[in-house]
Amino acid sequence: MITDLNNIDGRAFNNLFLEQLKIPGGLQKQAERTGTFIEDKVRENSFLDEIITPQPINRMQLVPSVNHDLPMKIGYIEPDAKAVSLNFRGAPDEKWMTGPKYEIVFYKISTDKMKKTEGEIMAYPYAITQVIEKNMVKDMARVKDDTFMGYVEDIITYMGAGSATTVAADIGRDTMAVGFNMLDAYQLNCGTILMSKRDWNIWNTLQATDVGDQMAAEMTTDGYKSTVINGRKVVVTNKRELVAPGSLYFFAPQKSLGENYILSETNFQIKKDADLITMEGWQYCGTGIGNLRGVVKVVLPAWTV
Repeated sequence: MITDLNNIDGRAFNNLFLEQLKIPGGLQKQAERTGTFIEDKVRENSFLDEIITPQPINRMQLVPSVNHDLPMKIGYIEPDAKAVSLNFRGAPDEKWMTGPKYEIVFYKISTDKMKKTEGEIMAYPYAITQVIEKNMVKDMARVKDDTFMGYVEDIITYMGAGSATTVAADIGRDTMAVGFNMLDAYQLNCGTILMSKRDWNIWNTLQATDVGDQMAAEMTTDGYKSTVINGRKVVVTNKRELVAPGSLYFFAPQKSLGENYILSETNFQIKKDADLITMEGWQYCGTGIGNLRGVVKVVLPAWTV
């Protein structure tokens, strides 16, 4: 009898997986003991979730739309109030109070249906079902980030020159200041910087004149490992197809940016039909950027790998 399921070899795990399929609720019990299911792993792999922390939401918090059948939530934007200076006989203008709103529409992320026969699973010397599961998680995280970056690029295009600029120098302290200043022009602070792995690697090679004496000392001692630059959080990704090398994105803090919701935790289903096993994962989530001024983009000059 296997008692330590976290340290068993691949073949033993595969055999146990097949045995659990025969027992009602067996896979759920196995998941609780081995940690093989995927509830929280999507958040660990999505850079969107690093920029805007995801929050759980239940169906009672949703409202129907008059335009479509997808679930949605109403997001609220802080109303803009103005002050005036009056003399003793003056009176302020009268205005109706308004509360700006926007829709956060939920969408489904689903993996492919992965199929394997019972005999093929038994033949593998490693825990193939775990590998498939992890790949599913990464695929869903990529779709989530792809959807988010579509929103971001649409916003930047709509906002125009005030939200995007091209600089003459490669990444460095001056480059970062350009992004910070663009958000400052909108009277917003910078909370997070999103960049490619290539740009992060270049940043790590900079000298004291580029990044400051203290930061340069940290790099020289044991390599720059911090995920903070000038007090701003840095999110680094190797998803070049979503965040191209040479493109830096600067986001306002979450409270000045938007919302990120998870309608349901990641669902993972395994079906067995004769000796054919099918695995599939899905999740419903919704993201809204309520402040169009909360994201700006700095494009670096032509780069080489």
